[in-house]
Amino acid sequence: MLGRTPPSAPTTKVTRRWDEYDPAAWMFLVESITREYGKTGPRWQWIMNNDLSVGNAWAVDFHFKDPHDAVMFQLKY
Repeated sequence: MLGRTPPSAPTTKVTRRWDEYDPAAWMFLVESITREYGKTGPRWQWIMNNDLSVGNAWAVDFHFKDPHDAVMFQLKY
């Protein structure tokens, strides 16, 4: 989530980029991920990537404890 630091335990990071922020699409994505992986916590979390986010284009790093979850996330979303 915003304002958090990357997890200290080893994780697999997946970066998603959007050309333009769309709040409805973002909420749909977070709700879908929450249904599949549960609430953010030890299994997965997201952090805004401020280095890659410029203007209305933005990027989010998703961190997954299990690398298999990260692969499924990449394939599905």
